[in-house]
Amino acid sequence: MSSGISPPKGVMCAPFIGQVSIRKFLETGQIEQVLCDGENYDGSRPCRFDWVKLLRQECVDNNVTFVFCGTGQRFVKDGRLYKLECSIQSQQAHKSGMSFK
Repeated sequence: MSSGISPPKGVMCAPFIGQVSIRKFLETGQIEQVLCDGENYDGSRPCRFDWVKLLRQECVDNNVTFVFCGTGQRFVKDGRLYKLECSIQSQQAHKSGMSFK
């Protein structure tokens, strides 16, 4: 039996391995949530914090929920490359304070 409640319409940016802009899609008001996560496996490409911040700002500007799910195995912040075990990637993303509702 259906509850009549639809899941949020969203976009998943994962693996997040390059700067993207989805502003024109966010401006339509049809996207309710954006999820962002880095890449996780041997040979994974880096996710850059600057890209995460830009995507988050687009969401903030359009009052769209943004969830930074994880850094990925290779994460670049302030010019430094961090190699993170899977067990702490989501914890580090949460600590960044980047998620927005």
